[in-house]
Amino acid sequence: MIPRLLISLSEKDKRVILIFFLLIIVAIAFIAIIGAIITRVMKWQGKRMDDLTHDVVVTNVIDNKKDFLRYARIKNWYTFFKQAWKPLLILLATSLIIIIHNGATNNWQYDMLDYEKTGFNTLFFIWDFNDPNIYHSFFGIKMICDWPTIINYPHFSLEAWASYLFFFGMIIGGAWYLVALQCVIARTIRMYKLSYDLYRKSLDGYNKYQADQQQLK
Repeated sequence: MIPRLLISLSEKDKRVILIFFLLIIVAIAFIAIIGAIITRVMKWQGKRMDDLTHDVVVTNVIDNKKDFLRYARIKNWYTFFKQAWKPLLILLATSLIIIIHNGATNNWQYDMLDYEKTGFNTLFFIWDFNDPNIYHSFFGIKMICDWPTIINYPHFSLEAWASYLFFFGMIIGGAWYLVALQCVIARTIRMYKLSYDLYRKSLDGYNKYQADQQQLK
């Protein structure tokens, strides 16, 4: 059945199917890599909560769940602010650069997405996805079936220096802040797990008769 279907398909249909499966494979690989990185950071930063609360637990400075959670929250958010202020400063500085640049040049129409002169897209390949000739209707769904024409090759433009600073500043600051946010979430999860493991009350293996006999002795 499948070989007959493939024979009946046009070259454009076969190309659409190939591109579709390639996109699925790339998406799965990308998600797997991002997932592995997130899992590793979560485990690493989760263990950081152990370092922050170790001393007060082993020395019995804190001996109950309520005080442990209160102390752990303070240490957790204090650590977050220590990690987050630098990326937030980068994000603020890059935003101010654009405001100062536009005010100094009196050009509030400055296009940071432009790929010819003023935008950071000058650093990337730009394809013409508006070309109707690269699309084909496949079972009623309009899908891309051919490589679009390249309308811009990477090049440096002096007029786009503010866009470059803004782009790289936002990428670095934003990624750094997201990691800090992920860290505080990981430590929060670990905090509640520790509070349960350290201070939970359990009757597993408890025998009231034996306990009473030991007290009598």
